[in-house]
Amino acid sequence: VGERDGNKAGAGTVGRTARSEGGGVASVINTAAIRPRKTLLGVGGEDWERVRDVVLDGTFYMTRALIGEMVKNKYGSVLFFWQPNVCFLDRMTLDSNLI
Repeated sequence: VGERDGNKAGAGTVGRTARSEGGGVASVINTAAIRPRKTLLGVGGEDWERVRDVVLDGTFYMTRALIGEMVKNKYGSVLFFWQPNVCFLDRMTLDSNLI
């Protein structure tokens, strides 16, 4: 089972739990982030797939799993928080050791 399958299953579980135990969904706040502890040139394909799986796919599946409840109730908010430097570098520099 791949990471993407885990995102889908986890989002579905959260949605079902929110409806059955939490009384429903009024908002979704997405703050998913992951940062490889490598330089940009050190980040390989598997590292990038993991970043994409968490940041993009996880956010998509979680929002999709929960937004139906808000549409049904004609009420809700979806917020996305993203910090641009979490993916690779803490700061931009021309230092060749960092890049």
